[in-house]
Parts: sequence; structure tokens; C-alpha cells
Amino acid sequence: MAEQATRTDLSDLVRTRRIELGLSGRALHRRCIRPGDSEPAFGHEWLRKLEAADPSVKTPRLPYLEGLAEGLQIPLPVVQHAAVAQFMGIEPQRDAIWSRDRSIAVTVARMEQLSEADRAELAELAEVYTRRKLPALQDQTEPDSQ
Repeated sequence: MAEQATRTDLSDLVRTRRIELGLSGRALHRRCIRPGDSEPAFGHEWLRKLEAADPSVKTPRLPYLEGLAEGLQIPLPVVQHAAVAQFMGIEPQRDAIWSRDRSIAVTVARMEQLSEADRAELAELAEVYTRRKLPALQDQTEPDSQ
């Protein structure tokens, strides 16, 4: 069992998103099914320990993260980034500015030198991009309904 650092990025993401979705822990567990599977990717007890940031929770493997992404209805990279931050101590986008739905991250070299006003402007850019570009990108990947 890998020892967990004091970070709780994935635990916090799971708890916050579960609450946003209005789900109980068991209801979220039932939704954490990877595409093509028929059962949740992990046990309810593992999810309970993860959300509680229990130090004994096992480090998740990719199938667990894929199940979480499905259940939480968020992009897999968001779940992966939170997992590596919590379990590996790596911060792939520590200073990123995220869109509200966490589908777009804006990173800038020397982010720490930006003022709060500059960061707010970047956040607005992420929102504008999300509203303008993501629907068009999704349309390109979906088969025609004609």
C-alpha cells in the first residue's frame, strides 16, 4: 500500500463533485462504470475511503480513474491530474486557471507574477473558449444523425 501524502486533491474533487451532483456515496458508486463495463470499476469501500482522504486508501489505477470520470461526469484528465497530485505529489497544472466545468485549463509561464485582475481575465478567456469552441469540437466527433 502506497503511503498517501497530506494532499487531498482527488478526495476533494470527488466530494465536491458528488455534492454538486446531489448524489449519495452509494449513488455515485453505482455510476462509476467504465464504458463497455457493466459493474463499477471499484468497490464502495474504496470510494468511501477516497472521499474521506483515509491514508489507507490504495492508489487508484487507470480503470478506477476512468470509472470516477464517468461517475463524476468530468473529463478523465481532470481526474488524473487530481490523482497524481494527491498520490504522487506531482502538480501538473498547479497554477492553471480552469473553466467552471474544468474542461479547459489555461497555464502561463510565471503565473505567480500575474495580478488577480490578470488571473480573472484568463478565467474569463477560458469560459469564452469553452462556450465557443467545445460545442463545435463535440459536433465534429459525434456521428451525423441524418
